[in-house]
This record gives sequence, structure tokens and C-alpha cells, in this order.
Amino acid sequence: MSDDINIKRDREIELETIIVLSLAGIVLFLIFKAKIFVLLSLIFLLVSLLSRRLTSVISGLWLSFSHHLGAFNSKIILMLIFYLFLTPIAFVFRIFNKNPLLIKRVNSIESYYIVRNYMPNRKDFEKVW
Repeated sequence: MSDDINIKRDREIELETIIVLSLAGIVLFLIFKAKIFVLLSLIFLLVSLLSRRLTSVISGLWLSFSHHLGAFNSKIILMLIFYLFLTPIAFVFRIFNKNPLLIKRVNSIESYYIVRNYMPNRKDFEKVW
């Protein structure tokens, strides 16, 4: 029984992938006005109706490609965010704040301990974040 459900779910995923590829072809046709995209959409839909095996192959290739593309893009996006936003902010912060974390030793102070005159209450523990 469980295998039948998995087989049906796999078939649904394959058909969803083919339908999305067909819709993407139609959207590309509306944007670029090239008839090849409509032809590709129709081919995808006909393949999904006529050949279950070819549908599996196309769906598997597309899902594999999208997985690798997603892994690559996330690294590129994170690298761009780091170097274009976080690094300049860090440099500006270092220019204006000389020792914010008290990492550098200062011989003139006796202790780095900061006394807080604060008594925690019940509200502090209700929403910790």
C-alpha cells in the first residue's frame, strides 16, 4: 500500500514539473514573442501524456539541474552580501569604534568586568529572544 502511494506521489511530482516547464515556455513566449517556446510547451505536454518513462527522465534532469543551480546560486548570493554589504559596514564600524569588544588590552583599567545594576524580572524570561 505504501509503495502505491509513493509511486503516485512520484508521478504527481513528475507531472507537476512538466506542467511548470510548459507554463514557463508560455510565459517566455509572451515575453519574447518567439514561437519556439510554444512548441516546447506543447512537446512537454505531449510527452507527459504519451510516455511515462520520458516524463520521468525529463523531470529528473530538470530537478537535478535546479538542485545544482540552487546550491551554486546560494553561495554566490551569500558571497555578494558578505563582500558588498557586511565588509564595508565592518570597516566603517572599525574606523569609528576603536575597541568595542574590549579585545585589546588597556593597562590603565584594573578589570574588564562591567557591573550592571539590574535585577531580572518575570518579563525577561517570557520572551527570551
